Amino acid sequence: EGFQVDINLVETPQHLRWLCDMWSFSGLVVLMGIIATRVNLKLARDGLYLRTPHVFLLTRDFPAVVTALGFDMRRWTEGLASVTDFCDFVKTSVYYQPKMFRSLQHTVARDQRRDTLVK
Repeated sequence: EGFQVDINLVETPQHLRWLCDMWSFSGLVVLMGIIATRVNLKLARDGLYLRTPHVFLLTRDFPAVVTALGFDMRRWTEGLASVTDFCDFVKTSVYYQPKMFRSLQHTVARDQRRDTLVK
C-alpha cells in the first residue's frame, strides 16, 4: 500500500515554527479551528486571522493563539497521551460548547459510543 506525503513550503523560520507547533497535534488543530470560527477567527496553515469583511493576519505566534483560544499552552507542551486527554483539552477552552461538535458525530453505532466531545 502507498502512503501520503505532504510538503509544506516554508517562508521563514517563524513559519516553520508555526507549522511544527500547529501540526504537533493535527487533529486537535482542526477542532481548535472550529472554536476559532465561533469567535470570528480563522486558524490557517500560516497564522491566525480576524474574519471581517477583509481578513487580517493577527499573529503567527502559536503559543499566543493557543492562549487566545482559551487553552493552556503548558498543557499543550506536556502532550496528550490519549483520546480522553485530547477531548478534555478541547473542553478547557472558555469558548467550548458541546453543540459545536455535534455535527461531527456520525450516526454509525460505533461512532455513537465515541461522544467524548459532546458530553
